[in-house]
Amino acid sequence: MSQAEMEIIISPKGQVQLEVKGVKGSACTDLTRFLEEALGEIDARSFKAEYYVSADTSVQNQQY
Repeated sequence: MSQAEMEIIISPKGQVQLEVKGVKGSACTDLTRFLEEALGEIDARSFKAEYYVSADTSVQNQQY
């Protein structure tokens, strides 16, 4: 199991960028919700490929 990390970048103009690492699925939005609410309006949001992976996805070998 990997540990979640949150990287917070604040530009000289005061723009805040959040990046969540080590989390699959929509759990990343749960982790950042408190910061988003505290900071106010969100200008843009993008998701990495991990967002579209289910946290419970497992691969099984099947023989036919």
